[in-house]
Formats: sequence, structure tokens, C-alpha cells
Amino acid sequence: MPTRTKSRSTQVPAKIGRPTKYSDEWAEAFCREISQGHSVAEICERREQPSQQSIYTWLRENEHFLERYARAREALGGPPDVRHEADFSAALQSCGRSRRGRSRQCL
Repeated sequence: MPTRTKSRSTQVPAKIGRPTKYSDEWAEAFCREISQGHSVAEICERREQPSQQSIYTWLRENEHFLERYARAREALGGPPDVRHEADFSAALQSCGRSRRGRSRQCL
């Protein structure tokens, strides 16, 4: 009797979790709101927007989005807005250790 060999599946495994809300169009609209003086917290309070945690994750993981965000913040000009400084502080607080004890990469 011939021996059987297992063949690898050619199917791509399904992604787990919700689909991302991130897109270039979304990032452009988000950064436009930042440049108009809205804080991350204000924007994320809206029902159709992602959580602040998602925003800061995307800023850490997506260099292009980080550059857009930085340009939007610079477009405000003048002294730093306390609301934006609070956003940045929140991002730094989310760094460190995750609930599972793994190290997180900071901004």
C-alpha cells in the first residue's frame, strides 16, 4: 500500500478580530481634524471613530501615519494645546507593560 503524505493547505488562514478602520482616507480626515485643533480624545468620542488605543497603536506601527499626525500637530502653530499634551501623555502611559506582561514599544 502506498504511503500517504500530508499536503499543505493552499488556503490563507482567516484573520481573527474585527476589520481595521484604518485607511489612507480615514488618516487624512483624522489629521485634518487634528490640524483644526481637535484632540485625539475629542475625535475618538464620536461613535464612528476608533478608540484612542487604536490610534496610538497605529501611530507606533505606521510611520506614514505618524508623519501625517506630526505635520497636523505642527500646523496648529502657537503654544502647545493642553488637550494635545494630555493625548501624548496618555500615549506614553499606554507604553510599558501590557496586561500579559509583555513589553510595549513606545512612540
